[in-house]
Amino acid sequence: MKNTVSHIICTLLAASILLSMTGCNKKQSSNSVKITFSGPQGMTMSYRGKEMNGLTRKVVPGTYIFKFSAPGHKTIWKSCTISSADNNSTLPVSLEPERSVILVTCSTDDSGRDSNVSLSLNGIEQGATPCLITGLPIGEHLLEFSHPGHATKNLRIKIDSARPQPVIKERLTSNSGTMQVVGTPSGSMLYVNEKPAGPIPYQAKYAAGTYLLELRAPGYIAQTKELTVNANKTVKTSFALQPEPSSIFIETEPSNAVCVVRGEKRGTTPIKINNLQPGNYKIEVSLPGYETIEEMVEVKAGSHEKLKITLESGLGQARLNIRPAGVDVLVNGKVIGRTEKGTSTLNDVKPILLSNLEPGNYTCIISHPFAKPRKQKKFVFRVSKNKTTECPVVELWVPDHELTYRNGVQDMVKMIRISENEVEFELMPGMIVTERRSNVSIRKLAPR
Repeated sequence: MKNTVSHIICTLLAASILLSMTGCNKKQSSNSVKITFSGPQGMTMSYRGKEMNGLTRKVVPGTYIFKFSAPGHKTIWKSCTISSADNNSTLPVSLEPERSVILVTCSTDDSGRDSNVSLSLNGIEQGATPCLITGLPIGEHLLEFSHPGHATKNLRIKIDSARPQPVIKERLTSNSGTMQVVGTPSGSMLYVNEKPAGPIPYQAKYAAGTYLLELRAPGYIAQTKELTVNANKTVKTSFALQPEPSSIFIETEPSNAVCVVRGEKRGTTPIKINNLQPGNYKIEVSLPGYETIEEMVEVKAGSHEKLKITLESGLGQARLNIRPAGVDVLVNGKVIGRTEKGTSTLNDVKPILLSNLEPGNYTCIISHPFAKPRKQKKFVFRVSKNKTTECPVVELWVPDHELTYRNGVQDMVKMIRISENEVEFELMPGMIVTERRSNVSIRKLAPR
């Protein structure tokens, strides 16, 4: 009996506590607070299985468990602890949207096979069909199908539950025509609406409409045009690109060489030849004293070639070894000068070096007013390109002393030896005479 009474007391106490916590089922007391719950559109709330009218309630401070529901969202049970400080406040309720999944396919012909059609959902690209779209919120959505050469198709769908949706199967209608592009130079790259399409000649199907074509090639001026493609028809167009201006820069070592291009004199080096069309060009450069050089240069469209040519001398040299000093020298009728005494030995004579001579034979005449038996000699030497001709020694017999005998006779001689008692001299070429020193007086001739 005692246990039964205790059980009844405990039950009444628990009921009393529960009633104090669940003020929604009893008349509101004077210390109740006003609370508004906010959440997704259409949200409702229930307490103990009973849907409540509206989202604004007056409740006694305490802890409550409410059920919240909204279209397209998962239902939740939420424990809410409300205090007197929450009076006239709004408590937000977050509900997780329900999401579904759908498989979308699309074909472009009567076979019904999927054709990798581009798919977007609500303006966001999803990839190519067949496409499985997951996490699809409840509500309306817009699918857009597109494929080259076919009319774009829009489809509105409505998701009303989180269950997997039936497979969507669509088919696009062809609206394409054929574009054919030819032109020069072959292999130029075609761009359609600023995107690379391929080299010409080019053929492909495009959806009906107007397109901007551009043809590009290295060294050529790009060309653009508009082309309208009609459904189920072939449209042709052609391009003829013009080459960009080309040039050749020509320099030589040494410079100032005359430059001839395709037989036309263009000036002296260094020189830049502008506005050249593609092709092969014969370049000829020449400079006095150097070999003429010819070069073939291939000029490509838009190229700026550089040509450097080192000229090789076409001249030679000759070293004239003429004795004695004071001899006049003429070469091919031109006065060269007079031989000079050297410094190494008594009878040394400086050679005469003639430079920048054209290859060929040269006639040299040497002369001296006192020479015996002839006052001049003539000899021929040959000059070769890029070589120095070493001429043999050529000598005139020229006296260097004057002898006066006791009888007053005078001779012009080449002195060989003078001693205290005698003199030895050459009276003329090959005739050597010895005379007593006392029989002659000697005078050295002044050099010329």
